[in-house]
Amino acid sequence: MKQAKHEEIQSYIKKRIMSGSYPVGHQIETEVQLCEKFKVSRQTVNKALQSLANDGYIDRKRGKGSFVIGPFVQKSMRRHTSFTKDLESVGIKPGSRLLKYDYISAKDEPEVASALRLAESDFLHYFIRLRTGDNIPIAISYSYLSAQAVPEIDFSALSYSQDKMLQDMNIHHRRAIYQLSACSPTEAQMKLLEIEHHTALFRNHHITFNQYDIPYEYVDTYYIGSKYTYNIEVSTELSEVQEQNEQEKYK
Repeated sequence: MKQAKHEEIQSYIKKRIMSGSYPVGHQIETEVQLCEKFKVSRQTVNKALQSLANDGYIDRKRGKGSFVIGPFVQKSMRRHTSFTKDLESVGIKPGSRLLKYDYISAKDEPEVASALRLAESDFLHYFIRLRTGDNIPIAISYSYLSAQAVPEIDFSALSYSQDKMLQDMNIHHRRAIYQLSACSPTEAQMKLLEIEHHTALFRNHHITFNQYDIPYEYVDTYYIGSKYTYNIEVSTELSEVQEQNEQEKYK
């Protein structure tokens, strides 16, 4: 079904915001420029821009133009939330496309096997997924699931929420070990995420443990850097002397 013209304009601008081509603060094309580009009336362009503003993508400033304000995900490291929940929290429709699946021997991935406490004779589910928001690429995840913990995979669930699939199997997240870093995209990632070579990716590597504190998941996810913000709260333990001083204040 062919898109209406105002929807075509919205998709054009959304795609550039989500890919990072139009970063936060970027001034998008003027109404006149968009009219000329898409061969439409000012009314059609205004409808598209107002819809983007209502959805939180842009801020329209009278006499100045339209500026990108989001959306981007602010993820707290204090508790576990899935990609699906992260996007839904900012009003973005999450999606997932399975690019590859293999059932492999643990001995072929010794680092993963060690992290998941598997023997050489055990097996792994390995799959690659393209994660999307409003049908626009946001991230690529490379996942290994222990076949000891997860004997079978529901492939339809991988197109929506892996967490939901695991919960239905009575596998619940207890804790995770994270390693966060920035990196440049590979040629394959650039093509899948529809980004330029200068776009920074945010790598989230983590190992997830179930309710029995057994590791079952080993994942590398590469997000378009402008789309995800991680909030990390840390605290410093008081020394015994400081604690005594604090107690004295309230005596």
